[in-house]
Amino acid sequence: MNRRAFIGGSAAFVPAVVAVQATTSAAAAAQRSPFGSDVDVLNYALVAEYFLSQFYREARVKLRGKEARYISAIGADEDAHIAALTQTVQTLGGSPAPVPAIDYKNALSTRENLLRFALRFENLFARAYLGAAAFVQNPDILQAAAGIFGVEERHAAIVANLLGR
Repeated sequence: MNRRAFIGGSAAFVPAVVAVQATTSAAAAAQRSPFGSDVDVLNYALVAEYFLSQFYREARVKLRGKEARYISAIGADEDAHIAALTQTVQTLGGSPAPVPAIDYKNALSTRENLLRFALRFENLFARAYLGAAAFVQNPDILQAAAGIFGVEERHAAIVANLLGR
């Protein structure tokens, strides 16, 4: 799956494993092939946030206590990222990328799978932010993207802590 298909919504259903692989290869491809505009970069980030947001919505009901509270708070951050990215895309005159259908398969089957997958997701999408950031033209957008990157790295640290790492 190429980056344009990934962010363009041509795939109505994307298995989570494919999404993780697409994000990794898309970040590498971004180094070779620039985005067309800041809106393209923002929509790329928006799709990543859709994956994270839905994952945490589904994950939080499978956990209890402190873990459920942390995962819920992380999900709320992802929802805030979606709102900010959507608003920015619209402010720039673009159309926000559509929400793809996502199937996480067995990533949510156990606590251990869930947390390992969350850690991998956070790290991969943080790298994707870094890979795409080089193509942002507007310094205000770049600053905001750097802020989101920092939040994603904090999420990874929280999940790693929940895994005892």
